[in-house]
Amino acid sequence: MSIRRAQDERIEGTPDGLNAVSEIVDIPDAPTAISASNVGTSRAYNNGAATITITANTTGGTPSSYTVTSTPGSYTGSGTSPVTVTGLQSATSYTFAAVATNSTGTSASSEASSSITATTVPQAPTIGTATLSTTTASVPFTAGATGGAAVSTFTATSSPGSLTGTSASSPISVTGLSYGTAYTFTVTATNANGTSAASSASNSLTPIEPKFGYSNHGTSANGTVNSASKLDYSNDTTSGVTGHVTSAATEGYADSGTAGYLTGGSGAFFVGSTVYKRNFSNDALSTTTSLSRGLAEAATVANRGQHGYIAGGSQYPGGYSSFVNRMAFPTDTMSSSTALPATRGFLGGAGMSNSGTAGYIAGGYNAGALSSIAKITFSTHGVSVISATLSAGLYSAAQLSNSGTAGYVQMNIVSGYFNTGINKLAFSNETRSSLANGFPTSIRYPSVASNKGVAGYTMGGRDTSSYTSSIHKLAFSSETSSTISAGISVAAGRGGGYSNEGSSL
Repeated sequence: MSIRRAQDERIEGTPDGLNAVSEIVDIPDAPTAISASNVGTSRAYNNGAATITITANTTGGTPSSYTVTSTPGSYTGSGTSPVTVTGLQSATSYTFAAVATNSTGTSASSEASSSITATTVPQAPTIGTATLSTTTASVPFTAGATGGAAVSTFTATSSPGSLTGTSASSPISVTGLSYGTAYTFTVTATNANGTSAASSASNSLTPIEPKFGYSNHGTSANGTVNSASKLDYSNDTTSGVTGHVTSAATEGYADSGTAGYLTGGSGAFFVGSTVYKRNFSNDALSTTTSLSRGLAEAATVANRGQHGYIAGGSQYPGGYSSFVNRMAFPTDTMSSSTALPATRGFLGGAGMSNSGTAGYIAGGYNAGALSSIAKITFSTHGVSVISATLSAGLYSAAQLSNSGTAGYVQMNIVSGYFNTGINKLAFSNETRSSLANGFPTSIRYPSVASNKGVAGYTMGGRDTSSYTSSIHKLAFSSETSSTISAGISVAAGRGGGYSNEGSSL
């Protein structure tokens, strides 16, 4: 300890007033050296920090603490060495000077330290407008400042679900979103120091299950057609789809949202028994199981998630079938259900499905055109005939279903001639009526597919003279029909159709 002066004091109460001397410590001399180090890890943007190591002067009073001040900004920190200075601006160069303090006073300032650059985590990105493709979101953003260290990764995170995607630049893809769930997204940036605060939330996006109809093409004027088409319900356009069934007179049905099935068909003697399955997630076509009896031109109905039913048709030997084959969708296994009523062994009926409740088999041929309607109750697999009948006997009919509401029957062949009429079966009370407007053209053997709540489609088929590639559309809301501009890839008929329409058929 350095002593620079002494002070005489008279101590009262002593006989002669003794003198005492009190010592006063010296003021510290300016620190001789200081060094600064950046502290970047886990520092928030624009709240950088530096640690300042201070070497005391060997002369002057002993310091009890130091005060460090930055240039620029005059950010300060106090304490014993090393001293931490916080609040530094990201990516900014600083020097520091220190003063020493003890009980007597404060020293002069040291010389400035060498410079350091304050680094932190990055600035939060600015969110853009997210867009959606099926179950993948594209999340654009504008990067903020780096915080003084290069950004290595940007991460987008969904709410809800905390699904993430990463990228080195905008935009970021986030996959695996669930249909029907509303999502927003935030973006963070990461550098060597850590991860930024999150951006504000994006706009909300809700993935909607894609809706498609499929047509496996059967025959044309030149024989069997080996192709299939896919109809996009969002814009009524068609495209080719990989895989097809090389058979005519197949029938289609669907476990909507999961897979579509083509069953039966005509080869030699109408004995097709193979069941084909198209996986809707990737459009892959495979062989799955077999019917209990080979047949063609059956009627089909489906109860989503439960069973598909293949009723009647033409078999060999034995003529027209009254059998009902039943496929369990969870296992793709086939069994036989109750047969149709004896008078309903038939060919070319129309199947309409009210998923969760019942399917209806309308019309058909059994030594003559039929007008009765059979009902398959899904809970019991039982078969009955309802009181309502079609407006005329028919066969080779096309069917469209708006599940929960009604089924529609295109009145193809009525008493030996082609017909454009449409019958409607209201599911709520099982009553039949005729629509004022029929289809623009009378078509036999089309593929059919339905988009619940929106429209039903007939694709291809045969008119009075030739096969066609046209597509007819029945709008369910107005119950009016039209021909849409897109056609299937070839002129064809006697094929199978089914729908992945995101809901029950």
